[in-house]
Amino acid sequence: MTERGKTKTAKNQDTEDQTLWHSAMQDVKPLKKDADPEETGEPAGEPEDAATKTQPSKIPDTPKEPPPVAGIDRRTEEKLRQGKFPIEGRLDLHGHTQAQAHNELIQFITRGFEQGRRCLLVITGKGSGGGREEEGWFESETGVLRREVPRWLTVWPLAEKVIAFTPAQPKHGGEGALYVYLRRRKPREASSP
Repeated sequence: MTERGKTKTAKNQDTEDQTLWHSAMQDVKPLKKDADPEETGEPAGEPEDAATKTQPSKIPDTPKEPPPVAGIDRRTEEKLRQGKFPIEGRLDLHGHTQAQAHNELIQFITRGFEQGRRCLLVITGKGSGGGREEEGWFESETGVLRREVPRWLTVWPLAEKVIAFTPAQPKHGGEGALYVYLRRRKPREASSP
């Protein structure tokens, strides 16, 4: 496929995504805001363009604690946090550039999802040197992958495959690794004659 064909396909996909987004959000009413988006420097809720989706960007604020695990029940969440699911695949991103790591992560998660795996281990490392690791969860001046991988798991194309993720137990790498819990793959519908 030519570069031209790829661009056209990506633009068509963006248009379809935007149309789907707008139809899904048509009945949603905004919450009261404390401040005007222009005052806070935040975007006013416009859809992301293709450049934003493909280019990693800085996380606005790093939470002090791991994000809540959504989409799973409490018992499953606790079992994931305690590292009690069998690990069905491992990806070690040590020594990768940010671009290499992003591509490897997409391929690894996609392959695991297609193979029906549920719990994967992604090793990011904790970062080296004198980072600011004490100031927040996944925050470090030098731990770029430790900071970026959780964000990548929450955006397209991985968000549609990942239900939850949480820092690993010390025996699996602690805060330098993540347990990634994948959605169940829906069986393909039988094609009708």
